[in-house]
Amino acid sequence: MKVKKYSRSEPEFIIFKYLWFLIILPKTLQFFLLVAILLYCLYRGKRLKLSKTMVPFVLGVCVQIIAITFQLISNNVDTDRLMASLNTSLIWIVGAFYFSLYSQSKYSQDSIIRLKKYVLYNFIVIILLYILSKIYKGTYINILGIQLALRRNDYISGSLGSRFCALMETPLASSHFFLLSIPIIIYHSTKYKRRHIVEIVIVIGAFISCAAAHSRIGILISLVALIPYTFSLLEDYGVKKNLKIIVIGIIATVGLIYILFEFGYLYKTIASFFLSREGSNNARFQVYKLSIEKAWKESPVIGIGIKYMMNNYIPFGSHSTYVGFFYKTGFLGCGLFLWGFYNVISRVKNTTRHFTHGMELFVAFLIYFAFLVFADIDGIDWVMACLFSMWGLLSNMNNIPSKPIRR
Repeated sequence: MKVKKYSRSEPEFIIFKYLWFLIILPKTLQFFLLVAILLYCLYRGKRLKLSKTMVPFVLGVCVQIIAITFQLISNNVDTDRLMASLNTSLIWIVGAFYFSLYSQSKYSQDSIIRLKKYVLYNFIVIILLYILSKIYKGTYINILGIQLALRRNDYISGSLGSRFCALMETPLASSHFFLLSIPIIIYHSTKYKRRHIVEIVIVIGAFISCAAAHSRIGILISLVALIPYTFSLLEDYGVKKNLKIIVIGIIATVGLIYILFEFGYLYKTIASFFLSREGSNNARFQVYKLSIEKAWKESPVIGIGIKYMMNNYIPFGSHSTYVGFFYKTGFLGCGLFLWGFYNVISRVKNTTRHFTHGMELFVAFLIYFAFLVFADIDGIDWVMACLFSMWGLLSNMNNIPSKPIRR
């Protein structure tokens, strides 16, 4: 099929351009709209061939479908739980095609700049919503008849507080979007171009807004993600590699001295941060323990497939992507999904090393996998589409410069 070229837009960018429309939609509508966008890209002449990199994920989904089928045969399954499990399995297929689309298309520098702008515009919306949450007394906003959470109440540091939701499904969703967006902002095509101070302000503002969700792992990993972003900025403004190493050395030395002389205070600060929602900590690790035990006892090879509710409160296999792999698909599916992760990591590593900010890009991309220790990758449909799109962009061999950029 001959690929058509469009100078002013790329149809797959719709998910970033109209992200907030996707966010406010119910989950079922999100799924079908994401599929419709893929079909629209095919209509516009885009290549929609499944990448070989995605094959392990597709096989992992097949294992989960088999596990779901066994549950339907042997147990009475609640319809809501069944539909939720089907969604979390099929969204991997949708994500796989978004990865394939972004990894196989040819993008101009103008296209990349346009995509970055969409991401920054979405950051601005998050910032504005955060400001609104500070001045608006209500916790919910009605849009098109849909009630959306601006913030939610939760126990923080032993007292009742509020967590910023930004109209998203969970407070953690904003951290997902911040982390998957940083590599897109760092990403550079073949030409070298400095970034404006406005971008830096927007990124910092988005971090502060996302931190208001009070997700401890979200704050920590997002803060770490700002490190490669900062180094990419230093390189943009002509800071030499040796000077960057000196800066890292100074920061590390000062940090070590601070830890040695102020260990007691540092320990109390870190402890208070991670224990600010101690009830959440206990519940999270209880979910991990019971999920692993349930899968181990009932179906260690192919998993349970369906996320049953634990005490009518929270699903088994949730709050950790890796625990979720084992719970839903057992050893077989878990191995396939981890193989898929390995494929993506290897491909991104091989591709990004040819670009201006190759090391920073790869580190920013890699950080997300640490976040998944405490977060579900497939809990939110639009996150999966955007995440796999970012992975596809970083894996895109078509945009590699004809000559590797010397650093």
